[in-house]
Amino acid sequence: MIAHHIAAFLFILTQTDLTTGWRRYVIKPLLERRVLSCSNVNATSCTMEIGRNVTQTVECRHEPIPDVERTKLNSNATYRVACPVGCKIHIVQQAHSLNRKCLSFSTFGKYFDADAKNWYIWFSEPCQAVFSTNCEYES
Repeated sequence: MIAHHIAAFLFILTQTDLTTGWRRYVIKPLLERRVLSCSNVNATSCTMEIGRNVTQTVECRHEPIPDVERTKLNSNATYRVACPVGCKIHIVQQAHSLNRKCLSFSTFGKYFDADAKNWYIWFSEPCQAVFSTNCEYES
């Protein structure tokens, strides 16, 4: 847990009340960058870079693609790979280079699994990329 906060960033914003002139400070949540890298869409384990220079193996799962998430791009895929992130996330994007076969919400994305109480990054064929996100921790 301490390692999470060492590599995290703290944002403090200043807001000024225009009617009274009082200045107040708002502390934003701590953010930590995570990078998920899988060798291919058949992978059962991937690596996740946590903060700076800390890499760990994460066990991913293969699961059917929900019908509501079927699109022309992923219509040939039989399953998707979902990897746990271990923190609250908001935006998932491709890291390093852009793959034209990867389209957010169609061939990759995120979701919260209420049973596992964890956020997951998922991707399916034909998408093959390295994904990045920022974890959010309450200050």
